[in-house]
Amino acid sequence: MLYCFGVTGPVARVGGNYVVLVPPGTAAGWDAAVECVTTTEREAHYIGLPSPRTCEGSRAHWIIPPDGVLSPASAVRALITAAADADRDDDGPQP
Repeated sequence: MLYCFGVTGPVARVGGNYVVLVPPGTAAGWDAAVECVTTTEREAHYIGLPSPRTCEGSRAHWIIPPDGVLSPASAVRALITAAADADRDDDGPQP
């Protein structure tokens, strides 16, 4: 499904979350309901990711392993929008 939206860069499954690696600055201006981990001049944030060779299993693993290419921001936005729309549809009609 990720490839259908053009997400071609690294995607990891960590716990119940998906981690998508995108170019620096991608999160600026996003209004989507996503958590962005970024670095500023004053502070750095770190996230634990699996070894690049770990591509299966019940623990943290890569769905699309890293290969030096990051996912385009437009593809990640399209995926998030589609997921939000699907969640909204699953909730049934809204009053």
